Amino acid sequence: MKIRRGKLVIHYDTQTNKISKLYLNDAELSITITSFLIKLDKNQGHPFSSQIQYLFPKEIKEICFETFDAIKEIKNIDNNDILAAYTASNLFESFSGYWRTELLSYGLLYTGVSFWQELISITLDWESKNTPVTIHKGTPFFFLSYNCLHNGDRDSGFTYLHNAIVDDMKLPTLNYPDDAPAYLTATMSGNPNNFMIEDVSLLRLRLKNFILEFTSEFSSFSINEFDQNFLREKDLSDVVLFFVFNFKVIFDQEKNTNRSILQNNFSRLKILDLFFNLGLIIDETIRYYAKKQSQIISGPMGNSVCWFLNHKYGLTQSQFQHLIGIKDLNLKNDSLDVTIPKLLSYIQNPPTGISKEIFVILLTYNIRNHAGHNLDQQTILTLQYDQMLRYMMNSLFLIVQHL
Repeated sequence: MKIRRGKLVIHYDTQTNKISKLYLNDAELSITITSFLIKLDKNQGHPFSSQIQYLFPKEIKEICFETFDAIKEIKNIDNNDILAAYTASNLFESFSGYWRTELLSYGLLYTGVSFWQELISITLDWESKNTPVTIHKGTPFFFLSYNCLHNGDRDSGFTYLHNAIVDDMKLPTLNYPDDAPAYLTATMSGNPNNFMIEDVSLLRLRLKNFILEFTSEFSSFSINEFDQNFLREKDLSDVVLFFVFNFKVIFDQEKNTNRSILQNNFSRLKILDLFFNLGLIIDETIRYYAKKQSQIISGPMGNSVCWFLNHKYGLTQSQFQHLIGIKDLNLKNDSLDVTIPKLLSYIQNPPTGISKEIFVILLTYNIRNHAGHNLDQQTILTLQYDQMLRYMMNSLFLIVQHL
């Protein structure tokens, strides 16, 4: 069916909620937009050009504003947020073809970032003049995130990714954000219906390798179980989103550096920060597991670790205090350079009556506790980075397999 709102004609399938075409002033919207874009100077919107900001011609802004005006009518007159969202997405997708073929394909990543930032700026400008009406911006935020991540700007990429998720959450009738590309990326989903599936697949391949190492040393576990128990668990959403970001840090570091390059003081501080974050994730996952067992754990990580080791491995509180105390590992007082080699030795050759899993969890606890109270150079962080990282991931798997 055809719907006319303002100057916009929408070809809309009411059964599938899909838009096939948009016409503005009797011309197909995507063709009109492309006709203006191809005239633009691509030497703009990057730090080495004389015009750092990417600027669209006034006609593009007018097209956007007229489309937004039509969306305002759809919201106020039709009370149809789904059609409004699809109309906005269709508009923004009309820019994506040019972005992919004329910017990304030529390696103009900085320009691509400015391109989407300017389009979002135009949208925010219209919204400021039409409060409280808002435009669904999940699509441009997602494409901007993609551009930033491929430009090596991980922090901005994830920030924009989560902006897209926030916008997508306003459309639960479309099963958003669950089925939205931004959410699929942020939760490292293997769903192929994702524009970033190639990037996510590389992350999942690395995750599978960690899991294979875990199963060879401990117990049967699969990436599907990790998906079901952890990545898809809505009650752990904040923990999952933070995990995926930090896993991307791990992936990027392995891709962009080698062990010899990491042998410096700054790298040790960065690794300490990364391991602290993983410790937070593992601590919160234990507390979530305890809550499912009707146990509420408060206080420092030592409380959650002590409970978990008792609940799963029968380690009493007195045994826990003895292991971490000055008569044994002395985790509270000694540096990581001293305690980590001891813990790694115990993992390989645990004392009689104490399982190696206990020392894997204690290694995570030790690193998290140290990093929470110290900012110092620990040589072990770079010398044994791979082994420490592997056992911290194993700590997470040991907990997740019980969720």
